[in-house]
Amino acid sequence: MKIIQEFIDKGLIKKDDHIDSSQVRSVLEKSQRSIKSARLLIDDDRESSYQLAYEAMLLAGRALVLFLQSFVLRL
Repeated sequence: MKIIQEFIDKGLIKKDDHIDSSQVRSVLEKSQRSIKSARLLIDDDRESSYQLAYEAMLLAGRALVLFLQSFVLRL
């Protein structure tokens, strides 16, 4: 995982051994709420719907890639 090490070296992510499954579940649930909202808006406000769907994708990716590997973004 060369890319992960590069991100650590650049200070973009850090290792966090305190991440547990409940935190991953919470982020995935937020992603699911964004998808539900996107579905509700699709007919009336397509642009907002797309933004919510994009947010959902980012949240799901964050949970699956970063959290499951016990890494968190450094903001």
